[in-house]
Amino acid sequence: DQAHEVISAQGEQAMAEFHRRVAEHITFFVPEGEEAYYFALAYESFGMADSAIEYWKKFLVSKAAAVHPQFKQRARDHLDPLLHERTRKAIHIETPWRDFIR
Repeated sequence: DQAHEVISAQGEQAMAEFHRRVAEHITFFVPEGEEAYYFALAYESFGMADSAIEYWKKFLVSKAAAVHPQFKQRARDHLDPLLHERTRKAIHIETPWRDFIR
């Protein structure tokens, strides 16, 4: 929760700048893949669920997750609710009483 608050307080412009710096190798992470954790957390903080899901998945298969296995469960704890919500939104359920309401 604190991480989400700090990220949100910095704004989306700061997130875009962070993304640019990583893409241009100005800021880098060791081991490789650790940046995915931070991107996922940032995208989640700004309600960008699809991007967050993408980066949580990238982190889970990265070298960083292998080197720091203690963060794998934290990543799953973030990823699972996002996947559940996306699935819930994708299911369109028609109520059986729809035809009776006029």
